[in-house]
Amino acid sequence: MRAFIRIFTIFFVWLLMIGCSGELPSFKVDAGATDTDTDTDSDTDTDADSDTDSDTDSDTDTDTDTDTDTDTDTDTDTDTDTDTDTDTDTDTDTDTDTDTDTDTDTDTDTDTDTDTDTDTDTDTDTDTDTDTDTDTDTDTDTDTDTDTDTDTDTDTDTDTDTDTDTDTDTDTDTDTDTDTDTDTDTDTDTDTDTDTDTDTDTDTDTDTDTGPYCIEFIDEPFETSSLPGGWASWIEGDAASPGWRFTGATNPPTGSSGVAWHNDDNVSGDCDDWLVTGEIDLSAESVARLRFQEAVYWPTYYVGHYIYATSDPTATASSFVFVEEVDSSAYAWSTWYERTVDISAFAGPGNSQVRIAFVYFGDWADEWYIDDVMLDTGPDCDADTDTDTDTDTDTDTDTDTDTDPDGDDCSDPHIATVGTNTGDSSSQSNSYGIMGCNNIGSVDEVWEFVAPTSDWYDVTMTAVGFNAVVMIWEICGSTTSFECGNPNPNSNVAVSGFLATAGNTYYILADTDDDSDPGGVYTLDIAVGVTPPSGDDCSDFFTATNGWSNFGDTSVASDDYEGSCEGGSIPPISGPDQVWEYTATQNGTLHVDMYTNTGGGGFPCTLYIRSTCTDWSSELDCDNAFSGDSCFTSATVSIGDTVYIFADTNNTSVLGGWYGLDIHYT
Repeated sequence: MRAFIRIFTIFFVWLLMIGCSGELPSFKVDAGATDTDTDTDSDTDTDADSDTDSDTDSDTDTDTDTDTDTDTDTDTDTDTDTDTDTDTDTDTDTDTDTDTDTDTDTDTDTDTDTDTDTDTDTDTDTDTDTDTDTDTDTDTDTDTDTDTDTDTDTDTDTDTDTDTDTDTDTDTDTDTDTDTDTDTDTDTDTDTDTDTDTDTDTDTDTDTDTGPYCIEFIDEPFETSSLPGGWASWIEGDAASPGWRFTGATNPPTGSSGVAWHNDDNVSGDCDDWLVTGEIDLSAESVARLRFQEAVYWPTYYVGHYIYATSDPTATASSFVFVEEVDSSAYAWSTWYERTVDISAFAGPGNSQVRIAFVYFGDWADEWYIDDVMLDTGPDCDADTDTDTDTDTDTDTDTDTDTDPDGDDCSDPHIATVGTNTGDSSSQSNSYGIMGCNNIGSVDEVWEFVAPTSDWYDVTMTAVGFNAVVMIWEICGSTTSFECGNPNPNSNVAVSGFLATAGNTYYILADTDDDSDPGGVYTLDIAVGVTPPSGDDCSDFFTATNGWSNFGDTSVASDDYEGSCEGGSIPPISGPDQVWEYTATQNGTLHVDMYTNTGGGGFPCTLYIRSTCTDWSSELDCDNAFSGDSCFTSATVSIGDTVYIFADTNNTSVLGGWYGLDIHYT
C-alpha cells in the first residue's frame, strides 16, 4: 500500500508539471527498494537460410508533351541586274577545189571461130572458117575545176537587261506536338541467398535498481544541427561574435555526430556568449544535477567557461547567478570529459522556471565543445548496476577484395610504392586540414606506403593546375605527428621526407593549399634519399626552404646556443636548440616565424638569426616569447645571402618539442 501511495504521488506531481509547463519531461520511476535480477541464457543457434526472392515490377509511364511553335519570317529581296553584251563575229571562208579526172579505157576483143563440117557422102566437102577480131579503144579525160569562195560576216549584238526583283516572304508556322509515351517495365529478380550462421550466446545479466525514483528533465544530444527548441543563444559581449554554433565545426571531436560549440573567434573585444536552456520546473525537487560532455581545442588559450542559473521568469543575463567555473585549461587536446555541476540551490519551492546557461568568455581563445547535456535528480539516477556477460561465437566466412580503393580517407587509402604514383583528387572530399601545415586545405587523397627497406625516403608531389601540399603520417590522420611539405610562395610542387623502418606502414596525404583549390591530377614520386642532418649544431645543420616546409623537434637536441634576447650567456642557459641554414632567394625583408603549437601542445620559444653560425655577435634579430608559443624575427637580405636560423627554447627547464618554421618575404 505504501508503494502504491508513493507511485500515486509521483504521478500526481507529473500531472502538475504538464499543467504548469506544457512540456512533458522525460523520466523514469523505480519504485520500491532493491531488485536484483540474474538471467543466464545460453543459446546455440545454427541457421541455414536459403531465401529465394522473386520480384516482378511493372511500371507504366505515360508522358504527354504538347509543344506549340509559332514562327513568323518576313524576307524582302530586291535584285537589280544590268547586263550589256556586245558580240562581234567576223568569218572569212576561202574554198579552192581542183578536180582532175583521167579515164583510160582499153578494150581488146579477140574472136576466133573455127567451123569444120565433114560430110561423108559420096561427095567429100570440107569447110574451115577462121575469124579473128581485135578492137582496142583508149579514152583519156582530164577535168580541172578550181573554186574560191570568201565570206566575211560581222555581227554586233548589244543586250542590256535590268531585272528588279522584290520578294516578301511571310512564314507563320504553328507546330503542335503531342507525345504520349507509355512505358511498361517488368523486372523479375530472383535472389537466392544461403546463409549458415553458428551463433552461441551466453548472457548473464545482473540488474540492481535502488532508490525511490529518478527524473531526467533534460537529455539533449544536439542531433538536429540547430538550436534546440525552447533554448536561447545570447551575445552579451562583442556584437561581431558569431556566438554558439551547431554546425560547421572545423574539427569536431571524435565520436560526436552533433555538438554545440564555440569557435576561437578573433573579434575586436571579448566574446561573452550564452547558451541557455529552456525552463525547467524544479519546485518539487530537493536535488538537481547538471551533467554534460565537453572537449576543447587550444586548451592553453583558455580564458573562461562558466555555468550560470536563474529561477527569475524574466530570464535576462543580469538575473542569472554564477554557479561554477568550468576550467578546461588542463584538458588534453580534443578529448571528451564528463562534467557534473550541482544545481540543487535552484531546486525546491519557488523554482518552477529554472534556466541554466553555458557561458563562453574570451577573444581568440580556445574552442569549447559540449554534448549530451542532462539535468536529473541526482544520485538516484545512478542507482542501476548492470552486469552483462556475453559470449558470442560467430562463424562467418567473408572474402572481400578491394581492387580499387578510392583513397578519400584513412579507411580506404590508395597503395603507393617506390617510384611514380598517379592520383586525381578533383572528385574527393576535404577529409583532413592539419593546423601547422595546410590548416584548412581542400580536396585530398590518402596513400598507404609500406617501406621495403630501412631508409630515408623523399616524397615529391607534382600537381597539374593547383597548389600542392604533401604530408606524411605514421598514424593516419594524426594532428600531432607528421612531416609536412607546403611551399611558400605556393607552387604545384611540394617536397617532404621521412625516415622509415623496413616493413612499417606510413601514410601520405596528397592535399591542396586552401579551400579554393579544386584539386586534380598529380603524381607522387617516392625515392630512397639521403639521411638528413640532425640539425643539432652548426656542423650538422638543417637546410631551410621558403614556406611551411621546415619542421623540427628540439626535444631530441642538445643546448648549444643562446640568443641575445635570452641573455647571451656563455655557456648557454636556455634550452635545447636546432640550427637551420637558409640562402636568400630574393632581395628584401626576410621573415622567419616559429610556431610550437602546431601539434596542439606548445612550449615557450626563442628564435634568432645570425649571418655567421658560430659567431653570436653576428646576430641579426632575436625574439623571446617567454610564456608564449610563437616567435617572429626578420632581417634585410640580398639574393644569395646565407643566414643561420636558431629554433630554441627559452630556459633550461623546457625540453621543447615539435615546431614549425614559416619563411617568407615582404
